[in-house]
Amino acid sequence: MSPVWLDQDATRHDTSFTSPDCSLLRSVSDLVTPSFLIARTQRHPLRRVLRLSGLAGVAHVAPSLILGAIIIGVGLLFRSTVERHQNLIVGCLLIATGAVFLFLELRGRGHGQNHDEHGGHSQ
Repeated sequence: MSPVWLDQDATRHDTSFTSPDCSLLRSVSDLVTPSFLIARTQRHPLRRVLRLSGLAGVAHVAPSLILGAIIIGVGLLFRSTVERHQNLIVGCLLIATGAVFLFLELRGRGHGQNHDEHGGHSQ
């Protein structure tokens, strides 16, 4: 006789989660269901399946946390440099933006400002 967790009814994928509050439950269910189905066909014990599913979850989340920590660390290192040079950076960006718009206008690809006699924009 197979364990209760291998019962035929236990492997059905329940799609009755419709509220937004169940989105996390739905995504976890979608990630774990394939491992449980494989375990069922190969007759693995529940403890092993749970352990492997937990390890897969940690392996899925850990790189994102590590990458986030690295990005935060790099951002903190450059924060003082950016704060010191903020006025120069913003000024250069504004001048570069103006130069690009001037270049586009001189090449005939600019926006153009045609005003009618009442001060509004004409089409």
